[in-house]
Amino acid sequence: MTVSVNERRERVRLLVRQRDPARYTCSLFAPADKRQQLFGLIAFHHELAQAVDRVSEPMLAHIRLAWWREVLTEIAGGECRRHDVVESLAALLKANSGVASSALSAMIDAREDEVEATQPADIEAYTKAARRPAEALAAAMLDCLQVSAPEARQAALAAATAWAMAGQLQSLGFHAQYAEMVLPSDVMARHDLTPQEIIGGTDSDPLRAAVAEVLAAAVPWMTKARGHGRQARAVGYLAIMAGRLQKRFQAVGHNPFDGRLIAPDTGALFALSWRAWTGR
Repeated sequence: MTVSVNERRERVRLLVRQRDPARYTCSLFAPADKRQQLFGLIAFHHELAQAVDRVSEPMLAHIRLAWWREVLTEIAGGECRRHDVVESLAALLKANSGVASSALSAMIDAREDEVEATQPADIEAYTKAARRPAEALAAAMLDCLQVSAPEARQAALAAATAWAMAGQLQSLGFHAQYAEMVLPSDVMARHDLTPQEIIGGTDSDPLRAAVAEVLAAAVPWMTKARGHGRQARAVGYLAIMAGRLQKRFQAVGHNPFDGRLIAPDTGALFALSWRAWTGR
């Protein structure tokens, strides 16, 4: 069955809105002609995450990532597989000379590190693990938006890191179902937490203290995000989203298992619109 360009675009847009509402909302503040291109990049980011997500053997993840490398090579050669995200990438690379295939390859490289990743040893390792894929996506988005000023790019990349660090904590309960430890091992040790407690979904004061400690490490990145400028706000506004998530954690006493943390942030669009309108 033949699928029109508009149908493909709409499916990609809906995929991003469902899987990544924070980045979706921020992308609405990009120029209209760039939004669909940003959606394609975000969808690609999640396809890569899915490629390495809970595979039975690391080799399977490497094979999946290799498939995406082949896709980029084919696009460069003028070929395109029938796949919504692949077609979105092909359209992006054709329409926007600011985005190079190397930026997309860097997104794949960032995911290679996750294939055999283990529990982070400390907050520095936690930050690095969250930062690399988030910044690889953000860099490609900034290329798409033609943001070249070093100061603006660094600020926007910091915003992406802040969101990734906070978002990891938001998904702690989900990862716990698969016995995946999000919290750094040294933080758990300081608060006398065991993996069994987290896997069992046990709320406790030590767990809340550990979450608060890691979340606090994202705050300096939110501060570094200031100065991203209007042109980069589709990425830079992620710092605002991280700040809003921080407040939601505070509202539930830093209980990572509280369902309100994963409920839709219905006030986000208004908050970002106010920021855009006031220029603050």
